[in-house]
Amino acid sequence: MAQLARLSSAQLVARLLDEPELVTVVQALDPPVLRALVEHVGLEDAGELVALATSAQLERIFDDDLWHAARPGEDERFDPKRFALWLEVLMGAGEARAVERVAAMDEDLLALGLSNQVLVIDIDALATSVSESSDDDYVQLEKTLEGCLYEELEEFRVIARDASTWDPIVNLLVALDRDHHDLLRRLLERCCAIAAEHIEENGGLYEVLTSAEMLESDVAFDREQRREREGFVAPSAAAAFLRLARVTPLADLLADRAADPLTKAHFRAAPSVTSATSATSATSGSRASGSALPTIARAAPTAKVQAFLRELRAAGVLEAPASPRRRLSASTDATRATLRRAMEGLRADPPALGRALDELAYLVNVLFAAHGGEGRGLRAIEVSEIVTFVCERGLERLLGRKGPTDEHLAATLAERGVVLAFRVGWHLVGGDDWSAKGLRAVAKAAKKARRPA
Repeated sequence: MAQLARLSSAQLVARLLDEPELVTVVQALDPPVLRALVEHVGLEDAGELVALATSAQLERIFDDDLWHAARPGEDERFDPKRFALWLEVLMGAGEARAVERVAAMDEDLLALGLSNQVLVIDIDALATSVSESSDDDYVQLEKTLEGCLYEELEEFRVIARDASTWDPIVNLLVALDRDHHDLLRRLLERCCAIAAEHIEENGGLYEVLTSAEMLESDVAFDREQRREREGFVAPSAAAAFLRLARVTPLADLLADRAADPLTKAHFRAAPSVTSATSATSATSGSRASGSALPTIARAAPTAKVQAFLRELRAAGVLEAPASPRRRLSASTDATRATLRRAMEGLRADPPALGRALDELAYLVNVLFAAHGGEGRGLRAIEVSEIVTFVCERGLERLLGRKGPTDEHLAATLAERGVVLAFRVGWHLVGGDDWSAKGLRAVAKAAKKARRPA
């Protein structure tokens, strides 16, 4: 494969499409890696690559890509325009393949996405609504309906809510009607029920603007459950964790011998990351949203996939992989000495070291989730460094007057845990501003407050 680092995004796509084993390679990629490749190229230009992805890969990518928080610490909301763009890209890369990919997607997600793009009205109910309107309302409603883009499928009129997304949506609906009629029928019935309820609650068809809150809540809950099992932390849970550390009296934190309820809930739902890291480190860059450390065990990549990933890293598409152990030992900076020495002291106790690594990964996820993920000014590796600095300060405070000897460091970390060290450190130097500027200020405060070596 040619050196990709010298190629533009357009040239990169063209070069990738010449790869004779591209289908096999693309479908072997972890979804976060595939998403990073798509983002590097640009979704609008990545249609041919997206079309090669499996439905399972797309579902996992959608969990990251279709949900965004307006501000740090807020939970993500579904992005209907991004959903429409994905459909447009899929349809543009080949209708038959796109329809099969869409038909295999979660039906709740499809109903949510479509109900945000179209208003589905029963034609008989629409005729009744128009006929029962007053003269003035009748004229207004008739003019409004005449100006709408629409398609009639069986007894339903499908009306565009956004003209800019209409073409790929209607093309998809027509193709589903042809190839997956039963699925389309269920989707239209669900969208029609959503529209009817919203119309009734908002003063009639003429007044309707948008709605699908209940369905979005259901889809968001299912997504959150999937992501919890992978080790992600919801932004609201991350915000609550950080605020709790700030408001809990320091004396209570120093005396605490049990995990806080938010951490307990997380580890009940999420698997250990240390058992999966070795299986995934070769195939993963940083998570693009919400997590810096992989948590899903996968089969070891083939030599072809490994070569492909090396080329992508050389092109700047992916970060070089970094396991928790390598991140802790990558620098000799004195500000990291305390935690690094403590972790090294746990090597003789593998279960304790495993717990410490799990907790460290969890804390990176917490801070990254509160920050809002990639694209807000901090990369996952920088967030992990901030976590390390904060843990340093907390661990030193937990040591009290004991000097940071290797024996005391390892014993304290094993007994009290990385999460408590972070909570103490966050109480001392943390803040309520989780933007890039705010978190860098925390790192600066943590380094300034460090105990002299």
